[in-house]
Amino acid sequence: MSDYLTNFKNKFAKIEDIFEFASASEAEKDAIRKALTRYANKGILFRAGRGLYGFYAKTIYSPRLNEQTKKIVDILRENFPYLEFTITDTTFLSDLMNLQPMSTTLVIETMESAIDPIISALRKANITAYEQKDYPKMERYIKNSMVILVRSQMASAPSPIKSEQAKFASLEKILVDLVSDDEIFAQYQNTELENIYQSAVEKYAVNYSKLLKYAKARNRKAECISLLEQTQEYNQVRDLL
Repeated sequence: MSDYLTNFKNKFAKIEDIFEFASASEAEKDAIRKALTRYANKGILFRAGRGLYGFYAKTIYSPRLNEQTKKIVDILRENFPYLEFTITDTTFLSDLMNLQPMSTTLVIETMESAIDPIISALRKANITAYEQKDYPKMERYIKNSMVILVRSQMASAPSPIKSEQAKFASLEKILVDLVSDDEIFAQYQNTELENIYQSAVEKYAVNYSKLLKYAKARNRKAECISLLEQTQEYNQVRDLL
């Protein structure tokens, strides 16, 4: 198993090329797939796309609840114990930017029928939340350190990151949403958006196939590719996707 790790070290390789290098039989192919999954989970390599691996260590994006967000999640669980929802917390983006945002944004995505009940439950707890369609006209009046938005789930979004705490939007989804929802994420546009893409690709493992599939579904593939093309890693991997 270690032979192909050595051969493809610091490179990108498609799984077919790995099979060919290993002269793998059908049984051996299954063993290689399982080994690649183990290595990815250990951070030895990472999935860069569909059937594509980067043979070097990258940090896996693993969001955690801060105190304020945990309070909100606890309210939702108490009031809606069976409700499925995914959260995006932009707090981590400050580490990827040159200028610090004046506030952070928490987006709660859930079924359409649950939007109004969630907003009501949060407001009963003295937490102000907005529906996405109301945000543009409310933005000038918002002075909170965290802006909370509730909107419908995106059916085409990459699978969320599941933990015991909550379901979180994947890094790939967040990067596309920053481009697609520029009204919501106004603080993260222009030069800062370029900084975020550059820093995110440098710091985290990015699955480019997932990112571009979602970007296509949101009609923002060209814009996302333009941002990715400013990064060294994407230009190394683009022809293999």
